[in-house]
Amino acid sequence: MASDVIMPKMGYDMTSGVLARWLKHPGDRVRSGEPIAEVETDKVTIEIESFASGTVDKLLANEGDRVPVGTPIATITTDAALPDRTAPMPIGAGEGGEAIPVKEAAGAGSAVVTHAKTGPETTPGREGREPRSQAGGPMPASMAEAEVAPPTGREDRIKVSPLARRLAQERGISLSGITGSGPGGRIIKADVEAAEVTKSPETRRQAAPPHMPTTQPVPGPMLPPMPPADAAASPVPQPSAPTVHGEPEPSAPGQESRPPVPAPEPQPPDPVATSQTAIPMSRSQRAVARLMAISKQTIPHFYVTVPITMDHALTLRADMNDVLPPDSAISINDLVIKAVALALSETPDLCRRWTDAGFEPVSGIHVAIAVATPEGGIISPVLRNADRTPLPTLARRARQLIQAARKGHLSADAMRDAVFTVSNLGASGVESFTAIITPPESAVLAVASIQAGPVVRDSDIDIEQRMRVTLSADHRLIGGVAGAAFLHRVRARLESPYRLLVDVTEDAA
Repeated sequence: MASDVIMPKMGYDMTSGVLARWLKHPGDRVRSGEPIAEVETDKVTIEIESFASGTVDKLLANEGDRVPVGTPIATITTDAALPDRTAPMPIGAGEGGEAIPVKEAAGAGSAVVTHAKTGPETTPGREGREPRSQAGGPMPASMAEAEVAPPTGREDRIKVSPLARRLAQERGISLSGITGSGPGGRIIKADVEAAEVTKSPETRRQAAPPHMPTTQPVPGPMLPPMPPADAAASPVPQPSAPTVHGEPEPSAPGQESRPPVPAPEPQPPDPVATSQTAIPMSRSQRAVARLMAISKQTIPHFYVTVPITMDHALTLRADMNDVLPPDSAISINDLVIKAVALALSETPDLCRRWTDAGFEPVSGIHVAIAVATPEGGIISPVLRNADRTPLPTLARRARQLIQAARKGHLSADAMRDAVFTVSNLGASGVESFTAIITPPESAVLAVASIQAGPVVRDSDIDIEQRMRVTLSADHRLIGGVAGAAFLHRVRARLESPYRLLVDVTEDAA
């Protein structure tokens, strides 16, 4: 009996994934739940697990291929019969216009899927396509031959990540001239991006479209007619150097005195002329930009802010961390996540998603944590069933997810089903901010820093540690009163933090 391994959907707008690396090969044994491949999405590299135990029969995609969501990528034979391994592995084609990297055999006896051969053979899906430059026009023949030719034997032996190889081929950059900064001299994406910025002037001229002007003349203001004067008294402004204006000469007798005419102010260069200096965006940054734009254009946000007194929460955290092991040490963000999860369990309006057909309830309280990545992007791993998870366990899982997110390795289970996100900029010292909802979630909580400030109570002035939190909510799902009630539930638990340690609902309290 055969079982298919499917490319899963791991994000709201994910339509495909790049198969980065096979962890199992034909003939290998695999257990249910064991990783079989690594897949790159726009934001992160994740491991795909097998849902059946047996023997890997066929690999239906090659490393570097972009595979649509829902497409089988491998088959696993669950019975004892093994298929014939002598048949050659089919060579897959990448997405139209996408280069397919060549992977060197790992060693004698290793079953490795290859993707292309050096020589005259062509890759399916790319025949008849004319090489194109980054500017969108046809690529000059010299550049196409020098930098987009099939990898030579030397390039086959270069250590390079699949993402870096694909990026180099998409942008017409030869790997042979790049020094890798990854482990063991491996070329990574950052090396390719750096090489693109430092291309030689000759390569830039070849890559630029023909007749691209380097500058464009800027029309100056209309000048009134001037009386005849000595040429030295009225120098013509030169665009290459600033003009120094002296005292105006006296006008001739019988002529009106005219004020000096100011020289036209220098204009910024045409953006087209400096486009080669633009800093390329990473895939993660591009994905975040696209998703945030969709959110602001399609979700009617509204905002509610409350201050929270954190003195008791800080005391509880210190007391618990005195007795907990280091890997379970509790952070302020862990306390906030737990308070949010318990408040969500009492606010059904926030535990659903918007669809054109109506409200779609969610089955669990899964809270995402916004994590900044080293390359400048944002990724939000998910704490599943956070309302039912004890606080020390929640703190340990959150720490593991944050570390995995920053390294770019998360499981598929850690990337899906979130209903709510917590975004914390407290470490940055901000007093307050608002966050943008991640579709299809219902809301996001922006958590600012804890700051000491005066508070008037019963005609007395006290100094308290206070933290401002702001809820951004989807107004299609929840109204202002319900949003305020949710924040009051969060505040009640953080100001009486021992309620975070026991399962007590507001109605039972």
